[in-house]
Amino acid sequence: MSNHKDKKTGRFLCERLFVDLDYSIDDCSEVAGVTPKTVYKWIKAGHWREKKVETKSLDYLININLKRALNQSLNRYIEDPKNANIENLMCLLLKFNKQDK
Repeated sequence: MSNHKDKKTGRFLCERLFVDLDYSIDDCSEVAGVTPKTVYKWIKAGHWREKKVETKSLDYLININLKRALNQSLNRYIEDPKNANIENLMCLLLKFNKQDK
């Protein structure tokens, strides 16, 4: 990558691949067109490993809370199946749950 803007874009792309999609350093470097050493420096400087752990923890917590909300909504729906608000909430939560997978 020759210019600053391209390198900045490559760094952002690498961060997303490494943190969110679990790409390896070598895979990130290949996609961004930089050396693995450059990616390693970005990881260290940007604290990407810490971000990866935090992201996985947050994803886990979101998933747990989504399941709790679905369970509570289902129980409320069983108690009062004519309640349109609960039915709408359940539909929304189920769509979000499918989208998350």
